[in-house]
This record gives sequence, C-alpha cells and structure tokens, in this order.
Amino acid sequence: MYKLRYRLVFAVIVITLLVMSGLGWTIVQLYESYYFHSLTDRLEKEAHVAAAMLEEQGFQEEVIEQLAENLAVRLTVITKDGIVIKDTHADSDEMDNHATRPEIEAIVDGQIGASIRYSETLQEEMLYYAVPVGENLGYVRLGLPTTMLQEMHQRVWTIVITSFTIAFFIIVFIISRVAGQLVRPIEQITSVAKELAKGNYRVRTSEERDDEVGQLTKAMNMLAYQLDEMTRNYEVQREQMATLIENMGSALLLINTRGEIVLVNQACRDIFAFTEEEAIGHVYYDVVKEKEVSKFVQAVFMTEQKQRKQVQFSEALNNRYFDLYGAPILNKKEQLSGVVIVLHDITELKKLEQIRKDFVANVS
Repeated sequence: MYKLRYRLVFAVIVITLLVMSGLGWTIVQLYESYYFHSLTDRLEKEAHVAAAMLEEQGFQEEVIEQLAENLAVRLTVITKDGIVIKDTHADSDEMDNHATRPEIEAIVDGQIGASIRYSETLQEEMLYYAVPVGENLGYVRLGLPTTMLQEMHQRVWTIVITSFTIAFFIIVFIISRVAGQLVRPIEQITSVAKELAKGNYRVRTSEERDDEVGQLTKAMNMLAYQLDEMTRNYEVQREQMATLIENMGSALLLINTRGEIVLVNQACRDIFAFTEEEAIGHVYYDVVKEKEVSKFVQAVFMTEQKQRKQVQFSEALNNRYFDLYGAPILNKKEQLSGVVIVLHDITELKKLEQIRKDFVANVS
C-alpha cells in the first residue's frame, strides 16, 4: 500500500494538471480570439482609410503602392465587375476575376467583407478584409498572411506552457511540504499504534502542534501513558500474586476444563514430588498419582460444587494427612472454566490430636 502522503500528493498533482490544462487552453483561446478580433478591427479601419483615399485620389498606382507600404499589407483594388486593377503582391493581369471571392460576395450581400482562406495566387493562407470604394467605383481589399496568427499562437502557447510549468513545480514543491507536515504526525501516530499493539507501552510521539492533529497525538500519548501505568500495575500485582502463591504454606493446584494443570506452587510440587515442567500443560491424573486426589478433582468437575475432604497419604515411615478443598471456577456466564484445588497439611494437627487421645486414655 502506498503511503498516505504519496497518494495525497498524487491526487493534488492530477487535479492541478487538469485545472492548469483547462485554464491554459481557455487562456490561449481567449487570447487568440482577442488577437483575431483586434487584427480584424485593424484591417477594417485601414481598409476604410484606404477606400477614402482612393475615392479621393483615384486608383493611381503610386497611391496604391504607398498605401500598401504604409499599412504593411497586401492591397488589392477591384472594380465592381470583379476585375483586379492593382495588387501589390501579384501581377493583376494574370489574376482571375474576383467577383466570386467570399469577401466580395459578402459585401454584395450587405455583410462584412472578411474571410480567412487559402490564396491560390500567393500559395498561403490569408486574412482578407474588403470594403467598397465610393458608391460604384469598386472595392479595396487588404490582406495579411495568417502566419502572424500562427506565430502569435506559438508564442502564447510557449508563454503559457513555460509559466504553467514553473507554477506546476512550485505547486508540487509546496504541496509536498504541506503534505509532509500534515501526514508526518499521522505516520508517527500510526507507528506508535503499531508499537502499542506489540506491547511497547513506553513509546511516545512528539507534540508539536495545537490543531486537531496535535490533539490526536496528545490523546495517543495519554493512551500510551495509561496503558504503561496499567501494565506496570498489573506486573506488580502479578509479581505479588506469584510471590504469594509460591510461598503460601498450602498447596495450590489450578486445572482448566480440559483437565490440564495450568498453575502449581512450590508446596504442591513438594507434596507430589514433580517439577513445574512435568506438571504444566499435562492432565492432572497423569501427574498426581494419588487416586484420592484424582477422584476428588473429578467430583468437583462433575458436581460443579465446592467440595471438602480429608485424605491420608501413606509414606515409608509415617503417614501424612491433608485437608482437600476444591471449588469450581465460573465465568461471567456461569459456565465452568476450571477448578482450583487447595491442600492444607494437617499432619501436625493429627499428631496433636492423637497425643491428646493417648493422654486422656492414660489418665483414665
């Protein structure tokens, strides 16, 4: 799984690319439209100026050449019948009749005489704008190659791409820093949570912020502190309990529902003469050889009631007496989860009782 910061940065980069691409395309289209309309307005004004001068001074070749040079355009003078009188970029005698040209037909139809089309004469695409000269004198047409539009288009795209590329890398750098600042505390909290799951309750994370993430880190540190305290208290209690059980005078035997011994103390090991390794995890009747004890344990399992009994263990030189106490261990659902057996050594009491009996008999 990819880290959260990488996924966050990738998502922001994709969104940024989409937004910047759409914005760049929109800017280029708007600028091209603005430049085209500006160029068309320029040709319109210059065409009307040229028409006024030609109407005033006539279709003189010197006037036409001077106008074309001053306006830096291709200038074509056409009669009302479509015959080309003069063209500053071509031989008028070799040119076709222009009555059917789109810009001339538009004027005849009462529309604006502007068009962009491929010029068969110059073998390139041109932007034309034509206006009538006087009432019936003819038409004057101004033309500019569209290479100006293409060059402008390339320049605009170059500027947009360059500026957006620089802006993109700046945004990526800023987003990476911001994502790192946002995600780093979460990664630290995740690391602390993993350590807590492993049982390392002493791990902590830094508390450097006061926002929501800072509150989360403080809560995580407080949780770790409380778990550490609980663990320490539990360890102390467990050690105390283990010390108490191990050093108590009575023998203790804890058995689960499968009949396996799960806990024995030193007194129990001494009585039955086995080691802890020989007892833990083994079935009680395989470890405890005294049948009276095994029957007693079975009785507690079967009745699920407290039991008490005195038993005698015969040894080589003397007998030993024990007071057996057994109780079932019930869970919250009142279901049996094991039994506990306690053996009290009452041999000395039995001896004192026997001495008392012998004394009374002797006195009698």
